[in-house]
Amino acid sequence: MKRIVVFTGAGVSADSGISTFRDADGLWANYRIEDVCTPEALQRNRAQVIEFYNMRRRESLTKRPNAGHLAIAAMEEWADVQVITQNVDNLHEQAGSKRVLHLHGELMKLRSERNPDLIKYFCAMKRIVVFTGAGVSADSGISTFRDADGLWANYRIEDVCTPEALQRNRAQVIEFYNMRRRESLTKRPNAGHLAIAAMEEWADVQVITQNVDNLHEQAGSKRVLHLHGELMKLRSERNPDLIYDINDGWEQSLDAKAEDGSLLRPHIVFFGESVPMFEPACQIVAEADILIVVGTSLAVYPAASLVYYVRDRQVPIYLVDPGNPDTAMIRNPLTHIKERGAVGVPQLLEQLKNELTK
Repeated sequence: MKRIVVFTGAGVSADSGISTFRDADGLWANYRIEDVCTPEALQRNRAQVIEFYNMRRRESLTKRPNAGHLAIAAMEEWADVQVITQNVDNLHEQAGSKRVLHLHGELMKLRSERNPDLIKYFCAMKRIVVFTGAGVSADSGISTFRDADGLWANYRIEDVCTPEALQRNRAQVIEFYNMRRRESLTKRPNAGHLAIAAMEEWADVQVITQNVDNLHEQAGSKRVLHLHGELMKLRSERNPDLIYDINDGWEQSLDAKAEDGSLLRPHIVFFGESVPMFEPACQIVAEADILIVVGTSLAVYPAASLVYYVRDRQVPIYLVDPGNPDTAMIRNPLTHIKERGAVGVPQLLEQLKNELTK
């Protein structure tokens, strides 16, 4: 095999959202290099320097390798690759590169001030993936199609939540989702949503939700992947990548159009349609150190199969649901907390916080 050396700088991580001291924004915007990145600064104001690098580490835990990192790692399949990088992040390693030399040090390592050869890994935050279903929003008063009351009581799924329904009676489908939006504007995050958002203070958290409401975002969760779409967004009927936020109110007009000239439709995955965010969700679950499942029957596929994508049998799975979801095929260590999300989630996360932040 050819021996290929790849020398990378800040630009390779820029597409992952990592800013450098040359950028006008990001963490560096509030600090001078002389105050946080010199030996004199460490002697003069140790607290400020430590705080700065703690903030950099916390920010770095929200970043993921981009296509550049992944392509470099993939080269190892057909070449003898050595990466030399000026970057202190670990995105090359996250992407899968096996041989990485860091010229300027590594953000996730600490060393002795007296002996530079005494190096230890920083105790990184656990990567926790939270997979939520309708149950997490039930305590906020949002009903689902399985409930006997609420908006769904007057409509059949076949009449408002299928591609055929949209073609057959567009007015009814648009009216139904307008009512759902109007109702959603009266709802607020409950204790379950708030506990999940607060977890970001001590863990690397990614939320994957089957819900189309935005209560996770309202609660403060920064990274939320919606498997089944988002109620407060519309998209082109022709091009699923043309997506628009509803920034004012709740109503979609019947004849509203996208920039490609096609009619707009709710940005919802209807029954019978593929789930485009399923593959990214599988990749996220595969990286979890802990998987928490909240308020789902584990009966709606393909979403329910996410629990089988954890990377190995040692990853613990916590299930918070008052019912009896189908867990027969789960082989990982499983803890079932038989409580509603608003009750069980805060209890579980307080327990995990005590265990993981000692």
